[in-house]
Amino acid sequence: MRRQLAVCGFVFMLMRPAFATEVEEFEIFIRAKSWYPAGLMMFDLAQKTSPNSSFASEMSKAGYSEEALAQAYKKPVGQRAYDFLQIAQDAVALQHSRRIELLALAEQDAQGGANRWVLGYISATYLSLGVESEAKQSYATYMARPNPTPLDYRQLAEAFEALAPAVKVDAWAIDPILERLATVEPGFDTAFTFQKLSLLYFRGGNAGKALSTLERGLQVAVALENQGARRTAVNLLAETALVLGNVKLAEKYGDVRYLIAPLAVNAARIGETQKALDILPKLGANLYVNHRDDAIRTIIREAVDRHDLVTARRFLQELPSYMYPLSALFWLQIADIEKAAGNSRQAEVITLAALAPFSEASLEKTSPHDFSLIYRLATMLMASGESDKAQLL
Repeated sequence: MRRQLAVCGFVFMLMRPAFATEVEEFEIFIRAKSWYPAGLMMFDLAQKTSPNSSFASEMSKAGYSEEALAQAYKKPVGQRAYDFLQIAQDAVALQHSRRIELLALAEQDAQGGANRWVLGYISATYLSLGVESEAKQSYATYMARPNPTPLDYRQLAEAFEALAPAVKVDAWAIDPILERLATVEPGFDTAFTFQKLSLLYFRGGNAGKALSTLERGLQVAVALENQGARRTAVNLLAETALVLGNVKLAEKYGDVRYLIAPLAVNAARIGETQKALDILPKLGANLYVNHRDDAIRTIIREAVDRHDLVTARRFLQELPSYMYPLSALFWLQIADIEKAAGNSRQAEVITLAALAPFSEASLEKTSPHDFSLIYRLATMLMASGESDKAQLL
């Protein structure tokens, strides 16, 4: 052990000059406010530190899509599909035609390699970009893969369920998966697939099909032999019953201890604000999870998604003050909704109020866990044309 430590220490001493040079160069960029090369340097170091990881999404969101594409091309053929997909999805200010080209490259790369599972997400992304013919083609390729497993169908269902609520997912993407589930061995993955398909039917307005699909999932879940897997699957499906508005079915199958938070979220969802507020104090916390704060976050996120600003504003009052980066994220989303409705002055007031805590908080008081949120806030401001506020943040 001592020998290993000595070797590690010697290697570190050899590397110190290189690190010092990089730090000095980075500080020069920062002092000169040369954000682009500074950011690129961070991504380069990240790639060196974790060479088997993909940073295509993060690079694309930060405006380095061409550099991300260059990194993707350095990978062997058959391992580029996921990077191409991420760039097509997340690149800033990329033309629609270019996104389609990247998806075609991703599809070609995914055909024969270990990345074939990406085809499902490529199909869903085509659909989100309004190119249904290509979406159907990728979908058919995915469904034609030999020796499909329940996990294959789960991943495909998840790809479409993860699309923005505004994207219409028709029966051609849902019905074939449901039919295939009758041909595979029921298990943990099939239970989760039924859950995703139920949500897809529900968001498409087919409440009857959503309920029958959910009930099939529950039948699979309660029959699982592994106790932990059974509990996880049953509770998730019971929570989904609440989304469908079926409280009785949720309470019939779900663990009442697990359902406390989902019941609060459901109450807020259907306009029973006081009932949700009454449930929140019953939610506890442990070393890893604060169930109360998680429920509040979910309530606000859902309210913002459906443009229910009254509910969103009310529950933003329930977030602890130290969570101001998260509050700011929601407030900026509300500001965007106000701006889209023509209330520019109100949007500006909200934006300034959301950012105010950052001018008062020193770096020492800001948790490193908040940095990713601060990054998201800055990119949101840039997307809204507020580049001055983004740079200040």
